Amino acid sequence: MVLTFSLGILLIAGVIAGYLAGWIGVPKVCLYIVAGLVIGPSLLGWIPEGHLHELDPVLKLALAMVLLEIGSRFKVGMIRRIIRSAVPLSLGELCLTFGLVAGGLYLYGEPLRSSLLLGGLALATAPATTIVVLREYDSEGPVTAYTFFLVALNNLAAIIAFEVLFAVTSLLEEGPSVDVSGLMTWLSISLVGSTVLGIVGGLVVSVASSLTREKQRTVVVFAITAFVLGFCESFDLPYLLTFLAMGITLANASRHTAETLKELGTVLALLYVVFFVAAGAELNLKALAAVGTIGAIYVVTRCSGKYLGVRWTAKYRQEPIEVQRWLGATLIAQAGAAIGLVQIASERDPELGRYLSTIIVGTVVVFEVIGPLLTRFAVVHAGEVPVAHLVHPERPGLRGSIHSVVSQIRISFGHDPLMKKNRSDLKVGDLMRKNVKSISNSADFLEVLEFIEHSRHQVYPVTNIDGNLVSVIRYRDLRTVLFDREVASLVRAEDLSVETNLFLSPEIPIQDAFDQCEKTIDDVIPVVDSIETMMLVGLLERRDIVRFIKTDHKAPRKTSSSPSPEESNPA
Repeated sequence: MVLTFSLGILLIAGVIAGYLAGWIGVPKVCLYIVAGLVIGPSLLGWIPEGHLHELDPVLKLALAMVLLEIGSRFKVGMIRRIIRSAVPLSLGELCLTFGLVAGGLYLYGEPLRSSLLLGGLALATAPATTIVVLREYDSEGPVTAYTFFLVALNNLAAIIAFEVLFAVTSLLEEGPSVDVSGLMTWLSISLVGSTVLGIVGGLVVSVASSLTREKQRTVVVFAITAFVLGFCESFDLPYLLTFLAMGITLANASRHTAETLKELGTVLALLYVVFFVAAGAELNLKALAAVGTIGAIYVVTRCSGKYLGVRWTAKYRQEPIEVQRWLGATLIAQAGAAIGLVQIASERDPELGRYLSTIIVGTVVVFEVIGPLLTRFAVVHAGEVPVAHLVHPERPGLRGSIHSVVSQIRISFGHDPLMKKNRSDLKVGDLMRKNVKSISNSADFLEVLEFIEHSRHQVYPVTNIDGNLVSVIRYRDLRTVLFDREVASLVRAEDLSVETNLFLSPEIPIQDAFDQCEKTIDDVIPVVDSIETMMLVGLLERRDIVRFIKTDHKAPRKTSSSPSPEESNPA
């Protein structure tokens, strides 16, 4: 099998997983990973293991971009505000996690060295998995802000702790023959060197962003990122720290940070699909089965340390109740950083490295599946996710999609049924969708969400008890409304809706209706029986009226007041 075929399978699996994630209501990252696990060597074997190694540069580039984005959120002013609270929270979580994992494994009977090293590895949190979930749900608030900061601190702490523990445990077991000073010197040079490289890279990107045009910035950022990543790999520098520093520098040295990251969106979406599906394909179910009780202890103690460490520290510091309850749950995912550190251990001590790798690779299956789910659960219950990300209006099913394609093919070949009708005789009542449903203005928040979940439109009419149109709710407006389960029963549809003067009656000519459509970006316009009663009788979809008005009819048309097909195109 050729590599491009495997890449196609990865992308197709990602598309299907993304669709299913929206339908089920779980983070896309979670199903990307599950899809990769299914098609990977552990199950179906559709992706050869060798191809996953060949994709490694792409996967590292994707992770580098995630780390760059994490760093770009930390401006100096924000760091000053958050560091006083975030550092104590991080220390509490790190200390308890290390203590529970190392202590639990040692009490079970694990050797002291492997127990300590696994305690150090447990500190790491998967940056890509965690941050992409937060981006997907557009979360914003104290839990989200702390999560970004703690993810960065966790991985930095994991790198330092692992190197120190490896040197100390080597000295205890092997005696003076171990060059501890050499290891410490290498660690210091690596940390300082990677940080300096990141700062320089961030400054270069900042200058280049100012010199280039908008459409060229994406190429510039990717070029510099790839170069810096290659430099890190060539000199064995921890690139995680490099790109965090690069992102922080970019955030504080460039005026174009937000625009640059926004322009990267489409390309990053593609990279993330490949990254997470491939990450799932690399998971090893056999390793999960092999870790047994030791793996179970590692999973339980690590999760407990992450959650309880944050909760107890936050409670002691009198942080908001949302931070106390939910911040720890966002730090459970674990993958790349821990696996990378295990690979370093394997190079120094193959036997110890293989043993640690079995436990880490096996338990990563659990952390990568439950981690995104817990992160979503946490930010939703903390009230930091806009409602628009919790509801997914219905889309046409497979049958409807096939029918739409067939209809479009017929239209392309000149078999449009609307060609047989005279536009001047057509009214709104001839094209509107009848028997439509509406939201009662007294419906509570959860009832509104239920209605949106089963609608394929983006605008929802709100009616009173008599069925009269009183207002509308727009899906796009819900992006600014945060979901809070504790007050959901107190919010009514009328609190979320806005009055509208844009409505039609069944007797209005299609040309006039089209003129009304040009004044809005709404996908539907409510139709009422009359202005006096305002009884909702239907919805006129923009796509129906635009399609008809653009049809090249042979019937006589109005003069200059009627737009040409080109003029009537909303684009």
